[in-house]
Amino acid sequence: MPARRLVPKLEDGGLFSMDLSHLHLQTTDIKRTREFYETHFEFSLDEICEETEIFLRNCENFVLGLEQVAEPDALPGWFHLGFDAKSETTLQETYARMKNSGVPITRELRDLGDRVFFYCSDPQGHRIEISWNRGKIQ
Repeated sequence: MPARRLVPKLEDGGLFSMDLSHLHLQTTDIKRTREFYETHFEFSLDEICEETEIFLRNCENFVLGLEQVAEPDALPGWFHLGFDAKSETTLQETYARMKNSGVPITRELRDLGDRVFFYCSDPQGHRIEISWNRGKIQ
């Protein structure tokens, strides 16, 4: 059964006309965290505000802000970033590449039939979900 669209797109008459544009994370090692997101998620440097604050941008124009601090504020245990793979092959290749390069895999690849996903952690320990939804509406 195909997934049902719960919120109409703007061109379908939806009222919400904004996109989520950025996320700001704290880290104790901005260089290592920057390299992680550049290597595994194709972010590139967009702006350096100062040595302890930078902004990365991906091809979807999503901005990831990184701030180096001595002691990052605690996030709720359920907090995680989510990335949708563009294909199931991309998901499988990303999983293998991350696992082979020593990225901590915190939840192994799981196939639920309509959805395949895994979780990993960035250098600061932020949880990241990478998934492919077989029933996703394009």
